Amino acid sequence: MLKAKYSRYLVYTLEFMNVLSVLRHRYVSRSLLLVLTVILLLLLLLIQPVQRLQTTIGLVPAAHSQKDSVIIAIWNLHNQQSWHKSDNNAVISQQFADTSLGKSDLVALQEVEQFTEMKAIAGQNAFQFHGSRDAILSKLTVMGSGRVVINSKGKDAFWADVELKNGRLMRLYSVHLSYKKGRSPFIPRIRGDETKALLDHAEGFTGPVVIAGDFNTLSLLSPDFSKIPVFTHLKNAGFKSSRPLGACNSQIPLGEQDWIFIKNARSLRFVCGNYAGSDHRWIQAEISFE
Repeated sequence: MLKAKYSRYLVYTLEFMNVLSVLRHRYVSRSLLLVLTVILLLLLLLIQPVQRLQTTIGLVPAAHSQKDSVIIAIWNLHNQQSWHKSDNNAVISQQFADTSLGKSDLVALQEVEQFTEMKAIAGQNAFQFHGSRDAILSKLTVMGSGRVVINSKGKDAFWADVELKNGRLMRLYSVHLSYKKGRSPFIPRIRGDETKALLDHAEGFTGPVVIAGDFNTLSLLSPDFSKIPVFTHLKNAGFKSSRPLGACNSQIPLGEQDWIFIKNARSLRFVCGNYAGSDHRWIQAEISFE
């Protein structure tokens, strides 16, 4: 049996090889595929010490810097599974208890698998659990919620209308856009169409809107954000990222995948959270609406 740490490297390597094999049919020769795979293995051996350095980010509990601001976080939980911890829910719970994550007003979750355990973690940290695999944890009053279908195969996203401290209603979407079609993750147009479906649904809401989650933007493979349809549609609808582009690599090995998009609002600060209990970082932003 492989040690958990090395099995994690193996999973990353196999996934990256799959991505490269798809590329090979268009751009990459067999020999270059082999070279890139070896390079990836060497890089993965450096991930653990780098992560140890990065886990100091976000450990200081956040407080609201403005009276009417709202602190929103996102986290893809990777089905609450981990390759390097035996009790993954304990790791997740510790992040809520010991970092600024637990100081959030709202948390958009993706890939929730163990609902009983996740609801218990939410309750221990003064959150109410709403949704299912895509979910929203809230310390604020949820006035309504539902799901919106975003593609022809029935994929959906969860939304909740939340009463802010100043009495305004805000809508938060917890989103997980498609990753692959068959073996290929190169489906920017499909993810763009899913984003457009979300925006069409949000258009009828008159209050502030935040769209947050795992957008599978694959920034390592598509570093020019201006050419990614997800960003084009959001920008055209008046949304912007709550953090500077390139400021937080949220998923290894594919780059910036997880985003909090805001409209008619400003981001007062953001936290690039930890790799703990998932192959995604949690991300957090304090937002003030205009």
